[in-house]
Amino acid sequence: MTCRRERHRRTWRNLSHELDRMALVTLATGDGHVAQRSALTTGHKTILAALELPEPPRYFDFTLGEGN
Repeated sequence: MTCRRERHRRTWRNLSHELDRMALVTLATGDGHVAQRSALTTGHKTILAALELPEPPRYFDFTLGEGN
């Protein structure tokens, strides 16, 4: 990771700050719940591309309520 960090001129502090902006939110109602991540920023996309990592899924979990 050190090579990649130096090549892209980003410090661990800056990388951490940018990635901390990504959030996972769980929305729950009587009909069930869904866990969804926030939209990726340009910074997120740049970091993921530099690390050759795929974009994480937008939705992580769907659960229907008991009555469905």
